[in-house]
Amino acid sequence: MQNFIVITNNGKIRTTPHKYKLSFYTKTEVMLQPIGRLLLILLSFVLLLSLSQMVPVIKIYCLVNYIGEVVGKEEARGIITCTGHQSKRIALQLEDLEKNKIKCTLFGELVDQVLPQLERDDGEPFILVVQLFKTNVYLNSLNIQSTYYVSKVYFNPNLTKINEFKQRLNKDIISPSQRITQLQTQPQYSATDEINTGIVPLKTIEEVLNMQLETSCWIIANIVSLEVGKDDWCYTSCKTCPKKVVESKDRYCCDHCRRVGFKAMLRYRLQIIVTDGTGCLKLIVWNKEAEQMVGKPADKVNEICMWEKTNSYPKYLDNVIDKRFLFKLNITYKNINAIEGVYSVTKLSDEDFLISSFGCASSSVEAFVSIIFGSIAKSEYYLG
Repeated sequence: MQNFIVITNNGKIRTTPHKYKLSFYTKTEVMLQPIGRLLLILLSFVLLLSLSQMVPVIKIYCLVNYIGEVVGKEEARGIITCTGHQSKRIALQLEDLEKNKIKCTLFGELVDQVLPQLERDDGEPFILVVQLFKTNVYLNSLNIQSTYYVSKVYFNPNLTKINEFKQRLNKDIISPSQRITQLQTQPQYSATDEINTGIVPLKTIEEVLNMQLETSCWIIANIVSLEVGKDDWCYTSCKTCPKKVVESKDRYCCDHCRRVGFKAMLRYRLQIIVTDGTGCLKLIVWNKEAEQMVGKPADKVNEICMWEKTNSYPKYLDNVIDKRFLFKLNITYKNINAIEGVYSVTKLSDEDFLISSFGCASSSVEAFVSIIFGSIAKSEYYLG
């Protein structure tokens, strides 16, 4: 690589803890190396450190490389991401030379890469090398997971470090399928179970705004307003996947599914403001949860309000104003570092019994007014 710029490495997600990084510009020239072998040779691997030792790495969001033997696996399954996209995941258990174990989760195309390797039967232990994975803490347990499109995996690569690792395992030659145990898939908990057991805690909005680590949590809040206009409360999508599609030459095409000439559907994309008396929060609610909240699919709401003479969103959506819900939030590094002020809702519940069990019954108007007057009181105090 030649003709590049050296700049400060201050990104929120970093591939290296180095102080500087190399940046391309119009005159940058690069020569592609085959299959990333050079990168593998130069890799430095982290050890499975204690949680307290890993906290600095987590705080600066530095991606890590790790080597371990696959000793456990869950069944691969399809998922819907927090942005409404279809994907897949598989959880593996990796073990190092000191018998320490760590959960490793792969998403998307990496799942397709690893599945055939789990079925191989060549008498060799299955050594997995993961490159540029994100560390995550869940229920005081450290795990690693693939992130974005930068993460890579390598299976039993013929390199000195990997060969030394296999030699030090000092195990009898047995079938890899016998080495790898089937892990119990994490059960799907209800909102009650998650909150009561502390798996996903219940927080106030004030606590959410002060969070320092990526996590999930529940909040109980009232909807104050809808932050959408006439054309952005929903979008036209493919019927197979949630990707947005645009009509071209009187037909729809999906770049993701490669489908052509299908009947598109409307999906919700509702941005709302909620309050619980401790603060206000902007949330994005996608199709499944929004339909549960509104009570009708997006296309039905569109039909009902087709003849409205307004430049605003359909008035039918105002039915959710002042309603109270349990919202499950996905809190990302973008929220923590104030890059993105909108939090994504992954699940919600409107069960009165749950809401009355976990929260106090105040209306959104009362809560919102208390926040405003609280802010005014603080301002008057500081001013004099």
